[in-house]
Amino acid sequence: MIRPRDILVVAMLVLALLAPSIAVSQRFVQPMKLILIYAPGADLTMLNMGNTTTLNSEVEYINPTPPYDYLSHLMKLVDPSLSDLVVFVNETNAFVNGSLVDLTSLVNQSYVNTLWGGNFTVFIGVPGVDPNSTAMSINPYFNISGNYIPPAVFTLEFNESSWWDVLNTSLVVSNTPSGIVVNLTSYNVVEAFDNTTLETPSFAVSVPSGLNISEGVYYLKFKIISSNATHLTLFFPGTLKASGWLNKFYGSFTEPVVLLELYPQDFLRSLPAEALEWAFNQSCRFYSTLAVKATWFTSGGVYLMYYPLFQRLDSIRGFVDEATYRDLINLTLNNLNDIINDFRVYLGVNSTVIIYNPYTGAGGGSGVGLPVVKPGIYDASSDQAYIAELVQQGYSLSVVREEGRVLVKILDYDKLGFGRGFALLVKPAGFNQTLALSGVVDEDVFEDLLLSYSKLYYPSASNLVSIGFQLQDMIDNLTRTVDSLNHQVASMNETINVLLVNAGNCNATVANLTVRLLDYENKINGAENMLNQAREYLAIGLVAVLAVDLGLFYLLRRGLKYTE
Repeated sequence: MIRPRDILVVAMLVLALLAPSIAVSQRFVQPMKLILIYAPGADLTMLNMGNTTTLNSEVEYINPTPPYDYLSHLMKLVDPSLSDLVVFVNETNAFVNGSLVDLTSLVNQSYVNTLWGGNFTVFIGVPGVDPNSTAMSINPYFNISGNYIPPAVFTLEFNESSWWDVLNTSLVVSNTPSGIVVNLTSYNVVEAFDNTTLETPSFAVSVPSGLNISEGVYYLKFKIISSNATHLTLFFPGTLKASGWLNKFYGSFTEPVVLLELYPQDFLRSLPAEALEWAFNQSCRFYSTLAVKATWFTSGGVYLMYYPLFQRLDSIRGFVDEATYRDLINLTLNNLNDIINDFRVYLGVNSTVIIYNPYTGAGGGSGVGLPVVKPGIYDASSDQAYIAELVQQGYSLSVVREEGRVLVKILDYDKLGFGRGFALLVKPAGFNQTLALSGVVDEDVFEDLLLSYSKLYYPSASNLVSIGFQLQDMIDNLTRTVDSLNHQVASMNETINVLLVNAGNCNATVANLTVRLLDYENKINGAENMLNQAREYLAIGLVAVLAVDLGLFYLLRRGLKYTE
């Protein structure tokens, strides 16, 4: 349930993000970019180690909602219409009704374009997004089958050849006076190893048709992980084809594409610590280069980047020693800070970066006694009466019917062994406004507002320029209006001063008039008293006159009578 306070908090967040969004340069208005780095597995303690949280940052805590599965969260963010019954296997495939389905065929690409504002959003390494149908998108997990050379380890004797089936070539290493070189004989490629780093530079090979991988250009690299007088061990970290997984606007990729999530777990475990760290560092370099590549077309307003290296750390931690694990953490944190800095360099210093992890692992937790669809989502179709028992046990839950099944979503994430997520806002330098008042926001509310941001700001680059000019004109008009109002205020201040002086004179006049009025009132009162007295006298006088008249009349009549 969406609480009013949550909406208020996140609304303040989004408004604050928009507040410094305009930097005027002549008549062009450049919007502030919003970069969302989806980083499952990250935690604030780890980010503190890399000083990421000190880069003018602020934390907004997230109450997660089911399912508690990082790919489900990401894919529902990309396409909220996806069913909860879809089980995501990896960044490439999902199970739907028991069948393995490619994510890009599962995701409604047209809906994604509409939902995220078409050309407004740049997708960087986001699974499920088809780079051929969604503008400004880069998806290294797209169409991997047949376009990926898997990682490999070769133990070679000097000057003897070893066959590499995938590329249909022999590998020959030679120890020359200038150093060790490797020769891919079928491609006529000879590359020297750096005597210090023991690795080759990146180099391209053009794979012909007719092999188990598709024809095209691939960028390769090798690392010596051990050697003696007669043999050495070479490590190839794997790579994707240089094209086909980027939107055509970006061309091709000129570095090896090292994705640790494509490594078989047994292969990862078999690598020596030094080789594992090198492969991890190559993957870090890939994500840095990917971020820079995605900024070459800066007409986007929102940059949504998938950054799975923290999740890879979780999968590696169980079989490496503590020193190696700390080295991998440092590589990840330094890489993340480099990516943030690169975004600022190429997109502008006013860009705001959000590092987002919808939930964290807290450990512990317990089951609820129902079949698991996904973490936090359970199937109660065959035992609906058990839902009431869960309520009696104190679980907070919601029940939905989907595709004929009854699903129970457990909202008590802590009871299931999960903790709050977070949105770490790395704000523009000098922007010190509090964005969210240290609030806690429900994950659904936060992600809905992110989607709203992509649609409400502007739909296209051309509209941006038009709106920019309109805003500049509006600012010019407002400036003139403010100047006019300032003149009016000054004039009004003068008028007020005059009125204050006049008011003082008026007060004196009123006092004089009041005295005169009182004098008049006294005179009127006196006159009224005199009038009353006169009326009394008049009344008495009339009676007296009447009495005299009557008396005279009586006497006169009697006198006349006697005369007769």
